[in-house]
Amino acid sequence: MIDWRQARRSFLPEALEALRQAARDFSRRWRAPLPPSPARGRLIGAVVLLLACVGAGDAALALVFDARVALAAASLPPFSLRIAEIVTRFGLSGYIFLLSALLCVTPLVLAARGFGPKVEAGLRLLAGRAFFVFCANLFSGIVGSQIIKHLVGRARPPLIHLVGPFHFEPLSFKSTLASFPSGHTITAFTTASALGVFAPKIRIPLYLLAIAVGISRLMLRAHYPSDVVAGAAIGMFSTWFVARAFARRRIVFVTRGAWIEPRGAGVILCALRATRRMARSPR
Repeated sequence: MIDWRQARRSFLPEALEALRQAARDFSRRWRAPLPPSPARGRLIGAVVLLLACVGAGDAALALVFDARVALAAASLPPFSLRIAEIVTRFGLSGYIFLLSALLCVTPLVLAARGFGPKVEAGLRLLAGRAFFVFCANLFSGIVGSQIIKHLVGRARPPLIHLVGPFHFEPLSFKSTLASFPSGHTITAFTTASALGVFAPKIRIPLYLLAIAVGISRLMLRAHYPSDVVAGAAIGMFSTWFVARAFARRRIVFVTRGAWIEPRGAGVILCALRATRRMARSPR
């Protein structure tokens, strides 16, 4: 039986060693020569066309609804705002980074405890999936919440009476000029898309929660509708982009023609069950 007191004392050095080994393996896979992608040109063209359509639709949405929704949100009753304040916390990236980091490190430490090759493979796959969620959120956060947001510099809805709904100050780092896109919505849709790839049965509830986060940002007058739509698009596209980069290197995913599928279906659950049985049984 595992001595959990001893395990807690040795967790940090084992975690550091496991991370070093995982980093070496990831670096080796990432630097390996990539297989040819004959459909790459068509895929890039389709993505550019899709982004152009989303951008045009978002601009039309901004012209029609942004000012109306922002003004209507100013008269919402206090109880609805309290609900929105609770829902909007699901879009905080700090929780996602912390949980995904823990789910990445802990299986790596358990995999080094001699549970057998099959269990070790399942635990490492779980760590890889958690690392993918971390990377997807990191990529979308850098692109949307750090680069685009500060490049655009759009004024938030509380300033609508002073500067209107379409006031921009590019290269601004003021929080009042960080409306486009919605960072909370980016995190919510990135996480929903990433988890939905591994658990299709809960994909709809995940996206409904992500939509609720976006609506809460409108209710709290933190963003305009076009900011939320842009955040959702950035979150979903970032997840697809990172998943494709992983799949081409056979990290967590594999490619099936034009489709991307997770590796090791059912392996993780079997590994977790075996780990639990071994932890409880005397040695």
